[in-house]
Amino acid sequence: DELPKMVAALKKRGLEMTIMASGVNDPRDKVSMRQLEVAAKLGVKRYRMKYFKYDLKRPVAAQLDEIRPQLKDLVAVNKALGIQAVYQNHSGSNYFGAPLWDLWLLFKEHPVEHLAVALDTGHTTVEGTNSWPIQANLLRPHLGALYLKDYTWIENKKTLVPLGQGNIDSGYPRRLLKSGYTGPVNLHVEYLKPFSKENVPKQIAAIKRDAGTLRKWLGWV
Repeated sequence: DELPKMVAALKKRGLEMTIMASGVNDPRDKVSMRQLEVAAKLGVKRYRMKYFKYDLKRPVAAQLDEIRPQLKDLVAVNKALGIQAVYQNHSGSNYFGAPLWDLWLLFKEHPVEHLAVALDTGHTTVEGTNSWPIQANLLRPHLGALYLKDYTWIENKKTLVPLGQGNIDSGYPRRLLKSGYTGPVNLHVEYLKPFSKENVPKQIAAIKRDAGTLRKWLGWV
């Protein structure tokens, strides 16, 4: 009910819903499938999936075998609707996609136009530290979106910071574009809390600052 209103509001301002954040990952869920049908009719081309999590009391390989048919059925829905699912990798001890190799293992079976990776530079670097370029290279053919956020370590805890003030590689976005990547580049500004109405002016200023940094990284200024 609300999605058409949001898409209409964006269009009035000359904007589009480039990626729809969603709770969709189960093709058996009728509400989720209805959401995708509505999104596709509105011209939405991509949606970010809901995350899968491992139960570390069980073998990981067996859980990958459980996710595989679910993805296959979801891809069939995406193909019929002409929409692409993107899965954002997250750092953490139980996230499917945290080590990245598991994404490659299951996603390589499907066309990128129906199932792709939204590579999050912050989470990728947290988990990969020095080896992240290997994982990024492995997933390159399966990228559907690039998510940019920056972080540093404070008292051994990951802490989000303004773009360019942390540990991510500032040269990677430009190298990715030069490799022929044509998908969206998505800026995440999550370090100013609380996300309250009173904090909106600071949030807008932070977005403008980080967007300026990103444009320099991409060589657009």
